[in-house]
Formats: sequence, structure tokens, C-alpha cells
Amino acid sequence: TMANPKVVVVANRKGGVGKTTAVVVLAQVLKERGFKTVAVDLDPQGSLTEALAGDMRDRCDSRYLENFLERGLPGNLDEVGLRQTCALFGRPDVPLALVPCSDAVWDLEAKMADSVWPVLRSQVDGNWRRLLRRLKREYECIIIDTAPGRTTVGGMALKNADLIIAPCDPTELSVRGLALFMRELKRKHASAFNRTRLLWTRYRNADQIDEMRDRHFGAVRVAPPPDLQASAEGASDEVRGLPDHASFIRGAVNRDAVTVDSLYRGAASQAVSRLADAVLRQTNLGEGS
Repeated sequence: TMANPKVVVVANRKGGVGKTTAVVVLAQVLKERGFKTVAVDLDPQGSLTEALAGDMRDRCDSRYLENFLERGLPGNLDEVGLRQTCALFGRPDVPLALVPCSDAVWDLEAKMADSVWPVLRSQVDGNWRRLLRRLKREYECIIIDTAPGRTTVGGMALKNADLIIAPCDPTELSVRGLALFMRELKRKHASAFNRTRLLWTRYRNADQIDEMRDRHFGAVRVAPPPDLQASAEGASDEVRGLPDHASFIRGAVNRDAVTVDSLYRGAASQAVSRLADAVLRQTNLGEGS
């Protein structure tokens, strides 16, 4: 087992707020900083799998995750996912592991919802914890992308998270979706509620964020989670998030041999770096290793 492995879950009940983009960006920069990183796709839409595996998607058994969670089928991690996704970097010296997902996980969710007895859910929960233990033996950082809405598998991931990042773009619908998510966490996963941090996405400037925070969080009567912070003290250290920048989208679907520095420049590069700094601080990732 790695000395101090950490689980980071990116989640929000609202779709289209930049969850997958945040996972890709964070996985990129942490890997280039030297951390053994695996990205886990728990969204049956498979956006993360498509972004990282691309044309190599057919080389992995994307149904293996569903089979493992439901039946605990034996096999090593090479059978669960891709140990290296060169579609992102095109460089064998910068591997980034991926546990892919397919729409078969929707079938598993439906089975759990239809089951009268909690046996299947308990079995899936046990297999999910087994998978996490296996990942922690090989990776320092496990970054998990989740589906929008409420899913059983996503809830299991939240319970095991060292840090939950809740992306939210500065629109009324996104703020309301985040408010629903925070209410659910407080009611069902109190400890996870305290480990949740807000990441603003797709904003034009800081004034837009402040306006949304003042107007809409007051309207929904839910306190927003704390912002991610890159260091211990001071509002100036808030990581406002990932601004509305085209390079984030290009990076998430890149197929050329590139590095993080060549993908993200200027304000985007600073945002990526501060996001990684904040996650390292919030999780103490790397300490004790």
C-alpha cells in the first residue's frame, strides 16, 4: 500500500458544471508533479473514459467495472482499466492510469433500485471498498468522476473521500443544484459534508462569482461550502476555480503528445497550478510518503 494514498471525489447533482474537466486537469498536473495517479470514471456516460482513452477505449473492457462491483470477479488492475492512457500525453514516460466506465453501470444502478432486499447493495459496497484498497496499493492519488444526479455507486465514493470537490458555474441552476447536493450530504453523509470544497468553473471574472454567491446562495438558504485554498491563511489564497477558458476543453480531449505546460498558458496555467496546490494542501497528499 502507498504510504499516504488519498481519494478525491468530484461531484455535484447538476450536470454540465465541469466535473470531468476538473478531473482531467487535476489528474494531468498531479501526474506531472510526480504523483502516481489514477482517474476513476463512475459516470455511465463515460465522458472521462472518452477524454482520457479516446481511440484506445476499445482496448479496455469498460464493462469490467460493473462486473467487478456486482460480482467481484477476480483479476488484476490491468483488467479493470488502462494502466497507461497515452491518448492524453502521447508519452510513455508520463503514464496516467484509468478505470473506465460504460453504460452497464446504469443497469447495476437499476438492479439495486429494484431490489427488495439490501443484499446486492451491500455486496456492491463491499466490492467497491475492495477495489479502492487495490488502487491504494498502487496509487498515491485516486481521482473519481461521478455522474450527475443521485447514484448509489456515487454515494459509496463520497463516503470514502478524503476530499470532495464540488464544481459550480455561476448560474442560478448550478447554484441550486449545489444547494441540493449540500443538503443531501449534510443529511446522509455528515463527515463528507465537512470535507467538501467549492470549485467555481466557467466564470468570466471574480465579480461574477461574488454576485452569484451573494444573490443565489442567500435565496436557497444554504451556506456554500468553503472555497478551496492553496495555503493556510488569507482570502487571497482562495482558488476561485477554472475560468471560462477554451484550453481546458482542448486539454480534456487532446490527442497529441503534450505536457501540462504546453496545454495551459497564462491565466489557465495559473488556475491549474493553484487547483493542484489546493488539493495537495487539503489532503496532505505526499506527506508521510
